[in-house]
Amino acid sequence: GIRWGLDDLHRTSLELGACGDQNTWHFGLERLWLGYANGCSGPFDGIEPYPHLSGLEATTLGSLARFIETLKETWETLRTPAPPAVWVERGRHLLDHWFDATNELENLSLGLLHEALSDWLTLCQETGFADPIPLSLFRRSWFDTLEEPKESGRFLSGGVTFCTLLPLRSLPFEVICLLGMNLEAFPRRSAARPHDLMQWPGMPRPGDRARQEDDRALMLDTLLAARRVLSISWCGRDPRDDSERPPSVLVAQLRDYLVRGWRPDESHGHSDLLAQQTQDHPLQPFSRRYFEENQPLHTYAEEWRRIFDPELLKAPFPPLAPQDPPKTLSLKRLGRFLRNPVRFYLESILNTHFEETLTPPDEEIFETSGLARYEWIDALITPPFNPHESQELETRLQRLCRAGQLPLAEMGQAVMTELRSAVTPMLETWGELQERYPHPCEKYPVHLSFGAYEIRDWLEGLRGEGDGKPAAWVELHASRVLEKNGKDLQLHKLLPVWLRHLVTSATGHVLDCHLVAQDTLLTLRAPAPEEAHGVLSSLIELWQEGHRRPLPMALKSALTLVRSDDLGKAAQIYEGTDHSPAEKDRYQERIYPTFACLNQTGEFESLAHCLGPPLWSWAKNAVLTPLGSFHE
Repeated sequence: GIRWGLDDLHRTSLELGACGDQNTWHFGLERLWLGYANGCSGPFDGIEPYPHLSGLEATTLGSLARFIETLKETWETLRTPAPPAVWVERGRHLLDHWFDATNELENLSLGLLHEALSDWLTLCQETGFADPIPLSLFRRSWFDTLEEPKESGRFLSGGVTFCTLLPLRSLPFEVICLLGMNLEAFPRRSAARPHDLMQWPGMPRPGDRARQEDDRALMLDTLLAARRVLSISWCGRDPRDDSERPPSVLVAQLRDYLVRGWRPDESHGHSDLLAQQTQDHPLQPFSRRYFEENQPLHTYAEEWRRIFDPELLKAPFPPLAPQDPPKTLSLKRLGRFLRNPVRFYLESILNTHFEETLTPPDEEIFETSGLARYEWIDALITPPFNPHESQELETRLQRLCRAGQLPLAEMGQAVMTELRSAVTPMLETWGELQERYPHPCEKYPVHLSFGAYEIRDWLEGLRGEGDGKPAAWVELHASRVLEKNGKDLQLHKLLPVWLRHLVTSATGHVLDCHLVAQDTLLTLRAPAPEEAHGVLSSLIELWQEGHRRPLPMALKSALTLVRSDDLGKAAQIYEGTDHSPAEKDRYQERIYPTFACLNQTGEFESLAHCLGPPLWSWAKNAVLTPLGSFHE
């Protein structure tokens, strides 16, 4: 529940004291300490414990608490105005206490910061300034001192000299290289200043300085200073669309002058002087042009040369040995494979994981996203409870609020009202189904064989009418299963339910499934046992093939194709539009970056028509019932 701010005092200093202590570091640490001490024993003094801590994590928690406490002490010290001498001592203590250099570069950086403090203090003493100043002024003065250019004793000491055009404009050199001569960079443009009369129309006078004319003179001085080689470079291609970008106006004028005054050396096979004198450098180190013969380009990145080694190309890497899939699988593993075969192959077979960097949220909750709403509702209905227990829902809502999961103040109350109105019909429908099927059945073991492979799992959620036999399968889900139009089903969300229904029927339990979701009660008819066994057998074949190669199949796009028989709509789902995100993730992007690649051989269509029709025929006959209106 930590979002921003050290504590309520810190927020008050920012004139945001009305936000209170919720979602601050102090708020989060109290939850962590209480969870470590009492576990899941319930709230204490209005604090909801965070239970996911074990004994071995106490050291980490203690280090975090010391860090936050030290940070708070530093903040309280720095918010007090002080004279320059005190600020310098604070700055040195800050550097010594918070930073520990681990290499030469970090040592140099800390040394420059200490040196800037000394220079600023010397300047204040020389000017007799000793008034108290706030942190903002000290910070600006410190960093401004750090950025001031200093004289260097190693100028023109040998080797390569890097500088601007102005210091060495008249000194001769054997080789001069001008970098970054882009159109927008040179000649330099003067910044607009309202008080500069020379920038007003009709105000300039003879003899006034012109920055562009000064840069033209610098360019001419540079031409005269180069004795043997003059190299001029600019960014010739746009990094976004690869369109051609012109050089500086002065460079373009120089090129035009060369064309008018000189002829190309035709012995090198060039009839164009500019083409002979201009070299286009690829910006990718793996560009083939760097490794082709008879090319003036060269590179020191030897590791890329092996890619274009003719001997290596003649003997490609051998194919991977056929993978023997596990003989036993669970419904969860099968569903994970069908949901994204490409990701399954890369992670399970090639052991390749594209780690997603999850940044903890650091902004206050102002709106309810779809994911946040799903998580809140899931926390409220898990585990399910009797809707007649009116206090249980309020208890869980207050638990969410104490955990810092809901917005603050009135906005949080509005969200609680919205959640209450969303969850109550779900629980009422759940209660009606419990009354219709009052006897819960024990978990039922599943053992289905398909040649050398078998599915082993457990069936839960089966309920009976009193004779001890299962009569229906009832589930409570926190997600929505209908599209925005309120009529069409989101088929990809029903994949786990479909797999469980197939297994239930294949084991001889031909039961209807009642799925209570956010937006409807979905009653799904059970497929015939023979049909269910046949569909599972075909899915096992896909499972085997998916261990040999990444299958070109994306679940949501495939189901869209089956439902609409339109490849264009499937492509929009896979690649996304301006109004909807793309289905493809980083794994699919790596193997099949576009829908054209996905369906290059037509296998995507065949896989879609293998998986989609049985799921669609099962779901299209579902009965939709508004929540709270289920009757026998």
